[in-house]
Amino acid sequence: MRHTLKTAVLVGMLAGLIVGVVEATMAAVGARHLSPPDTTALWVLTVGLYGTLGWGAFGLLGFVIGATAAVVRRGKTADLRSLFYVGGAAAISVALILGRPSDQPFQVIRAIVAAVIAGGIALGVTRFARRAGKHPAAAEAYAGRRWLLLLWPIPFAVFVALISWRIAFPTPGADAPPILLITVDALRADRLGCDGNVQGLTPNLDRFARDAVVFDKAFTSAPWTEGSVGSFYTSLFPSELGLVARTRSEQEVHFEGGVFTPQPTLTELLRANGYMTAAELANPQLRRDRGFARGFIRFRNPDDFFTTSALALPRLGRYEDWFLHTSMGIRLALALRRTPRFYTAPGVRKDDAERLVHDASTWLDRQDRRPFFLWMHLMDTHVPYRLSARSAATAAAFPNPPFDPTPQFCKDVVWGRVRLTDEGKRYMEALYNDEVRHADLWLGRLFDHLRRLKMYDNGLIIVSADHGEEFWDHGGFEHGRSMYDEVLHVPLVIKFPRGRYAGTRVPQQVRLIDLLPTVLDVARLPVPRGIRGSALTRLLDEAHPPDDRELYAESTLYGEELKALRTPAYKVIFHTGTRATEVYDLRADPRERRNLAGDPTVAPDLRERLMRLVRDSERRTTWWAKYGEKAPPLDQRSLEQLRSVGYMAR
Repeated sequence: MRHTLKTAVLVGMLAGLIVGVVEATMAAVGARHLSPPDTTALWVLTVGLYGTLGWGAFGLLGFVIGATAAVVRRGKTADLRSLFYVGGAAAISVALILGRPSDQPFQVIRAIVAAVIAGGIALGVTRFARRAGKHPAAAEAYAGRRWLLLLWPIPFAVFVALISWRIAFPTPGADAPPILLITVDALRADRLGCDGNVQGLTPNLDRFARDAVVFDKAFTSAPWTEGSVGSFYTSLFPSELGLVARTRSEQEVHFEGGVFTPQPTLTELLRANGYMTAAELANPQLRRDRGFARGFIRFRNPDDFFTTSALALPRLGRYEDWFLHTSMGIRLALALRRTPRFYTAPGVRKDDAERLVHDASTWLDRQDRRPFFLWMHLMDTHVPYRLSARSAATAAAFPNPPFDPTPQFCKDVVWGRVRLTDEGKRYMEALYNDEVRHADLWLGRLFDHLRRLKMYDNGLIIVSADHGEEFWDHGGFEHGRSMYDEVLHVPLVIKFPRGRYAGTRVPQQVRLIDLLPTVLDVARLPVPRGIRGSALTRLLDEAHPPDDRELYAESTLYGEELKALRTPAYKVIFHTGTRATEVYDLRADPRERRNLAGDPTVAPDLRERLMRLVRDSERRTTWWAKYGEKAPPLDQRSLEQLRSVGYMAR
């Protein structure tokens, strides 16, 4: 028995060591894409160490299973049972490997685990069935095959290496363009010069627009970040994502869940087709535990955090925060039920455009000819506005600032605890405009850097926003609690590769959920089934494109839940709490001032379609609330981080 256990441990650890070495080699090949230079060696060592231990444990498990089965079920048919075990394990492995690993990254992990266990079972059966079987044929069948114990790990390691390489480095298409998506939080469309603003706030974006296509009427599906970004990253409605409002009040809504839909995200689709994927973010709502890291090789959000109930993980000292901020560290921490600590990058300040552009430029410098997808999310135009970003014009117009725009002060304004004078409102809007100038300045430097790297001309570059911002257009301030155009209308400027469509303006109504099929169309990749959007290139390729895309919006961050359906002619808003309706004729009343809900002859078909969408949405929300995956609860420090950028109540 002692010899049996010793052999099982040695062979299981041998299989684990080989796979660990393979993983460490893979890490060395891709390390410059995954980590900064000063942590590359640590990254390779930790992958090799934990890979060896982890895969060794799985190999040992399979070996013990096979050995136990062969010893317990001894008899004349021991050799047939051996084939049954090995064949069954191999069939499970093949089924897992063929289970669409490109769309579901964790399928890959399960496939390799199954392969290791299958190999262990094969070894266990081969080693012990010869001893356990009493039939002479069984003993003779295995007597001359001891060399399999030495040679088996070699083809197995090759198998794991090929599978790992195929998943980690899929081959992109020949004409796959580099893709850059820039979203500026709370950026109103009417602040861009290319959208008609005459204040000169965005000279760099206006110059960029001359090389691009400007969509005059682009709309988001939710008036706040998580609902909007999750929606356009999957081309689904917010209620299809897995976001569930557990509590709701006039001051805040507590959401559970995240982007947990099985529908693949844009990043997962690009990653599966050979793109290097990276994210440089600054919004604490865009967290990995909410599903926003899906498909990203590099996911950097200094305000990212999550908490999980805990047991044990070896202490890594000053490297612990770094390790727990990698995808492997997160998976390991979850598997061992240890609480990852709150992660904060050193020196992070609200003036994030400079930091994000610097970090993104450094990453771009390391890219070779391999196509990449880079997402940047800037927070400059989101409250609280920084006094350090004030322009000379604002300082001259307001020599005695009427207030200090702290996060709590801005929330007090939102909730009506503080009422601003007309001068205070003008000052708040002037600070916002200065933040727009600051973001534009650094985006201009990013575009110049892309030109120096010769990535600009051939790239697909998209500039948009997750939602707009309200400046008392309908009596309110900020965003998240209404469905009027000032929060749903967003800028959308797309530069297609090699100057295609440059200088075009599109007056038709489009949606951000159209971005996913548009990007895939340009990259010449298949579009998944079940999406809600359609490619914007269709509008650009048709001589007389129809203006028939309806926008369905839902999910509010404060107050009662609202649903809206917008066509180029009408908008209908439904209040789920009071069951009241608002109807606006957008041709005669584009600023949505006159509610025509009392006239049943106005947009009756649109009202009926909206109610059908509302019923479908409520059914989905009920299902997600009952059966959907839940994001971990936030600890006190996480809540404070959200409050620091204007979220959550005190």
